[in-house]
Formats: sequence, structure tokens, C-alpha cells
Amino acid sequence: MANRCLWLVGLFWFYSSAVSADSLLADAALAMSGNWSGELTYRDYRSDQRVAIPHERSIAVDPAGAFATHQNVFTDPGYKVYSAELHKFDAQRLTVASTSDQGINVEEFAIVSIEKNDEVWQLQAEGNAFDNGQPAQIRIRLSVDAQTMAIERSARQAGEAEFRFRNAVNLTRVE
Repeated sequence: MANRCLWLVGLFWFYSSAVSADSLLADAALAMSGNWSGELTYRDYRSDQRVAIPHERSIAVDPAGAFATHQNVFTDPGYKVYSAELHKFDAQRLTVASTSDQGINVEEFAIVSIEKNDEVWQLQAEGNAFDNGQPAQIRIRLSVDAQTMAIERSARQAGEAEFRFRNAVNLTRVE
């Protein structure tokens, strides 16, 4: 009987944790909905310098907060780049399917943490993907509140001890 009670307590804890994480993810996704404008900063692999360019993003989220579509426009020197992303959320993972003139890419990341403090949602996810054509461990950090959103991507390739900055968007909500 005692083992059965412990099992039920454990099951309740797991279920309530998953529901809580799903609820936080849905709320964070819904907070991203809307039009955003700001800057995309990326590490140029040829010069190892950071380059900043204008960036616009429009995000539509389903009413349950389970997935979001992102339409991105940024101006690389000399031309505009258009891309689209589909983000699928659940308590354990973030799946990102993206498309641009370079093709279609699907990446899956484990949710490491999700929390809300002072009306700011923060998420960290990690997974294996490619960076500059090489296999790498990727870390995504998202922070969003009512008026600002920041998404940073870092990569650690084989043999590297630390994650290195890859790119980031820093955006402000457009009314």
C-alpha cells in the first residue's frame, strides 16, 4: 500500500509538472504573437566579427499556444532575405522547421528550463544540429515580455569547451 501511495504521489507530481510546463510554454508562445521590429546580430564566420542588420518578424500563434508561425524579413548587405519558421512547443521539446532561399531545415531541442518572473518568460533549449555546416550542440535562449523579445543562438562544435555566440534577435513590439 505504501508503495502504491508513493507511486501515485510521483505520478501526480510528474503530471502537474508537465501541465505547469505546458501552461508556461503556451503563455510564452502567446506572448510572442504580433509584429516585431529590431535587429538581427550574427557572427560572420569569415571575419569572426558581429554584424547587425535590421530585422522584422511577424508571429501568429494558435489559440492553445502549441505552435507559432514566424515570418522574418532582414536586410543583408545588398538584398532582403525572407524566411519562415514553424515552432512547435510541448513540455519536453521545441521543434523548429525553417525555410528560406537556402532550403528547408528541421531542428529539435530539449526544453532545459522555462520560467516566468516579473512578467518575463524565459526559455532555454538545447539540442544537436548544424552550425556553419558542421555538427554542433546548439543552445537557444528566449526572453519575451509585453514589449520586448530576445532570442539568442549559441553553438559548441566538437572539441570546443564553451558555447560561442552564433546569432541573436532583439526586437520591440510594433503596435
